Amino acid sequence: MLETNFGWSSPDGIEFFAHTWKPEVETKAAITLVHGFGEHCLRYTSYFKYFVERGIAIVGFDLRGHGQTGGKRGVIKSYSVLMDDIATAVEHTKKQFPDVPHFIYGHSMGG
Repeated sequence: MLETNFGWSSPDGIEFFAHTWKPEVETKAAITLVHGFGEHCLRYTSYFKYFVERGIAIVGFDLRGHGQTGGKRGVIKSYSVLMDDIATAVEHTKKQFPDVPHFIYGHSMGG
């Protein structure tokens, strides 16, 4: 399993933390993780081994105010901002894995 950190800046200046779990062999599909309240994407590393061993890449990111992403803890300005953040994460997943099916996995609040 290959792992890398990356990030981006939102239009309102929030620095986002993201992480990729990638198979060492051919990637068959990619999943964007949207974690739950009070969590962070790295919490799921041991769980993602199952998917990566089967050729499925995962891109996770910390929602604003969670984990290593900036912003006031536990506060999201609006659902519109939240959905824009998720759309940006999905765009990053599609750029990293352009020729495979994409899925979103939302856990708890992220669902």
